[in-house]
Amino acid sequence: MKKLIVSFFTIALLSGAAGAFAAGSGLEGEYVESGVENSFLTITADHWTIGGTMKMDYTYTAKKTGENTYELELKTANRYMKGMDMKAVVRKEGNVLFVNNNGTGETKYEKKK
Repeated sequence: MKKLIVSFFTIALLSGAAGAFAAGSGLEGEYVESGVENSFLTITADHWTIGGTMKMDYTYTAKKTGENTYELELKTANRYMKGMDMKAVVRKEGNVLFVNNNGTGETKYEKKK
């Protein structure tokens, strides 16, 4: 049992050293898309939810790539949307996120007050 616990600790430690994480990424919060009515982004410790006309829920891992930039791997949480996984680059400036999904250009989200 002790070896098993040590093995899990070692894996967690090595994963953390690689920079990949979800919980405590510093991105968590509720955001609204700038200039777009009824469009939102909610980030929790383990979910990334985009809403508006259609709601999409993803699990994610984030890798900090700079002082205020992150690379995210998003996996669809809905079994009917399998294969709709994506990657995103996020830049955080204060209470604003600039999100570039799959290289489609930046979308600006402002944190709800």
